[in-house]
Amino acid sequence: MSAWRYAMGLGLPALAIMVGEYGLSDMRTTLLGMPVVLVWITAWMVLTSGCLGVCWLVWDRDGVEDPA
Repeated sequence: MSAWRYAMGLGLPALAIMVGEYGLSDMRTTLLGMPVVLVWITAWMVLTSGCLGVCWLVWDRDGVEDPA
């Protein structure tokens, strides 16, 4: 098990959400009618899936067998 896999798949999104939430929580500006912190959290929901997809492509793809 590679520590980079856990850092990329779990650590990066969690750290980005926590740091971004702390840094953006006092902003009163809005994007698309939502506070910036909600846009940040929503964006990282999508980006977390991307991080997990990269982890699968880089580290776990070799273990998948074709069902045919």
